Amino acid sequence: MYRATTSPHHRHGSFPGAYAASTSGMPKRSWICCRDRVIVTDALNSRIQVFTPKGEHLLSFGEFGTTEGTLFRPAGLAIFAGDRILVGDNYFGSIQLFAARGGYLGVLCGPKGLPLALENPVSLAARGGMVYVLETGAGRLSIYRIEGR
Repeated sequence: MYRATTSPHHRHGSFPGAYAASTSGMPKRSWICCRDRVIVTDALNSRIQVFTPKGEHLLSFGEFGTTEGTLFRPAGLAIFAGDRILVGDNYFGSIQLFAARGGYLGVLCGPKGLPLALENPVSLAARGGMVYVLETGAGRLSIYRIEGR
């Protein structure tokens, strides 16, 4: 289990451009570049796609669902601990962790062992054991220290 072991630090305010809605009201795709990969959320198909920098498709993972290990509305992405992929689910307010090839590793939990209940986590960043989460539903940036396997 991966735990957010400290209470979140919040920064409140408006975040212009952090949530770009399409005409359907869904967040546009998030993407990150990592080494030799471009990783993209595909919210309408409830999956993550991985490409080469030249646009060649390498793999896809994720499927629509409401249980841990499935995705409902993937929004934010971050690389954590070298090659693990953090995925924020905009609908359920959770952050799940996947291996580089897409295998499900777990969900981020709070100190009591329950999954984090975030308000529309649409943008993520990770560095040095810390995860930064932009929650548009709450109008804040939350910062968590992550410990786990």
